[in-house]
Formats: sequence, structure tokens, C-alpha cells
Amino acid sequence: MTAGVSDNTESSWQFKGYILCTLTVSTSAYSLLVRSSRHSSDDVPMYSSSTVVMITEVLKCIISTFIVITQQPSVLEGLKLVRNEMIFNPRELAKLAIISVLYMIQNNLAFIALSNLDAATYQVTYQIKLLTSAVFMILLMKKKISGRQWLALFVLFGGISLVQLERSSSSQTSDPASTASYITGMLSIAAMTLCSGFAGVYFEKVLKDSDTSIWVRNMQLYFCGIVVGGVAVYTKDGTNVAMYGFFYGYHALIWLIIGIAVMTGVYVSFIMKYLDNIWKNFSTCFSLIITTMGSVYFGDVIGVKFFIGTFLVMFSIYLYNIQHIKPPPPPAPLDKVVVSDK
Repeated sequence: MTAGVSDNTESSWQFKGYILCTLTVSTSAYSLLVRSSRHSSDDVPMYSSSTVVMITEVLKCIISTFIVITQQPSVLEGLKLVRNEMIFNPRELAKLAIISVLYMIQNNLAFIALSNLDAATYQVTYQIKLLTSAVFMILLMKKKISGRQWLALFVLFGGISLVQLERSSSSQTSDPASTASYITGMLSIAAMTLCSGFAGVYFEKVLKDSDTSIWVRNMQLYFCGIVVGGVAVYTKDGTNVAMYGFFYGYHALIWLIIGIAVMTGVYVSFIMKYLDNIWKNFSTCFSLIITTMGSVYFGDVIGVKFFIGTFLVMFSIYLYNIQHIKPPPPPAPLDKVVVSDK
């Protein structure tokens, strides 16, 4: 009996550790690989970020649909559920369409940001989404932010300010094109944090307002993402797609980026379902460390202010998400302890 419980506990910890490690590595690798992929050849223009985002949504929708079907007693019942949720539930699809548009904008802006900033600066600065998420939590879900969490947001702002102080100083000493690139990257991140903050909080509100499975919601979300992504491809890159084909500029690295993006999306769902926010907190902190080390390896110059700012950002994430542990109740006095006769 004891051995069985121990095995289950061990396997649970192994599963959580596996999710944590995989999500951490995939998040770090995504930023570094996208950054290194943003160049083009003379014959074919650089690959389209909108097609990458759309293919990612297609694959995530297929995976989510497969999971939804396998969770039902039979394949036929699973297919009926998919039909009902995707065709006969337009009201819920409309809610998720709003989120899909925001995530589509966010994902495309990530490519613009990583085309103009190094991966470490992008990853650290993007954590300002913690602040935008807190603001939308207050506005949409009427959530109260504790004093400790406000302190964490203040520390977060200070850490990101240090990172930007170093980065802005280096851009000002270089050519005007580098300064313009830096500004473009920072504006992209600013818009991303607004999209991410609102979409994340709104999606959480949709999940909490109904008993629908998270995988059904993901299936609906990714389906809407395919539609929105198709519109983005047509309006943004329709000319190049018509001239060079849908997969123009693709090579092995691009497919690896797509695979990592799909895996990250699926594993975030696992964290939402099986793990708590502390695990995601650890994943984010480790990802910042790996991305910074990777940027140094690829030749980006990182100074003392950047390292201090990164440490402050990681500490603020931990401080914001840490749960308050209540002390155990004091033991009952000896004279009030009841001893059973049995």
C-alpha cells in the first residue's frame, strides 16, 4: 500500500519535472531560434511570419481535437462533441474569436520584435506582461492585488528599466538604423504585452465561467486562430504567397520553430490543467537564464546592468506568484485533549 502511494507520488513529480523542463527549454529555444532565423537570401524573400503562425495554429488544433476525441467513451461520441462545439456553438466561438485575434497579433509581433532585438532583451522585457495582466485582472475579474504583489510589480518595473537603460545606451552609441530598430522592437513588445495581458485574463475568465474542458476550449481557440491566420496571410503576405508559394523561404530551422511553438502551446495547457502557477513561475525564471546565456553564446554583449535587471525580474515573478503559507494551528492544551476509550 505504501509502496503504491510512493510510486504514484514519484511518477507525479517526474511528470511535473518533465513538463517544467520541456516548457523551459522550448520557451528559451523559440526566442533564440526565431532571432537567428530572421534573414533572407537573394533569390527568395525571408519566410512569412504569418504563414508560420497559421501552420502552428493548424497543428495545435489537430492535437487538441485528437485529445478531445480520445477523452470520450468512443470515437463516435468524440466526433459528435467536436461537431457540436465547432458548428452548433457559435456564441462560445465568438468569445474565443476575440482572443484568437489578439493572440494572432501577439504572435506576429513576436517575429517583428525578435527581428530588431536580441533574444535576451526580448525575453526579459516581455515579462512586463505581468503588469498588464494584473491591470486586466483588476478591470475584468475584479481581483484584488495584495501589497506583496504591488511590490513585485514595482521590482519588475525597476528590473526592466535597468535592462532598457543598458540597451538604450548601446543603441544611442551606434548608427541611427540601430536606434530605429531598437525602437521598433520595443514598440512591438509594448503592443504584445497589452494583447497578452488582455487575452490571457479574458481566456481565464471564459474557462472559469463554464465547465467546458480546457481541451475543447483550446480546440475552439485554435480553430478561430486558423481562420484569423488565413486572413492575416492574405492581407499581409498574399502577394509573396501567390508569387513564391505558401512555404516560401522555409527550411529545416523554420519547421523546428513551428514544432517548438506547437509543443509550447500544448505544454502550457498541461500546466494550466495539472500544475499550479508556481511551476510556471519557475519555468519562466529558468527560461530567462537560458535565453540570456544563449544570447551571450551567439555574440550579444550583456553588461552588469542587464544581469542585475534580469535578476530583479526573476525575483519579481517569484514574489508576485508565491503563495502565502499559513502557519499550522497551535497544539491543543493537554488538559483539553480527549482520550478515546477504544
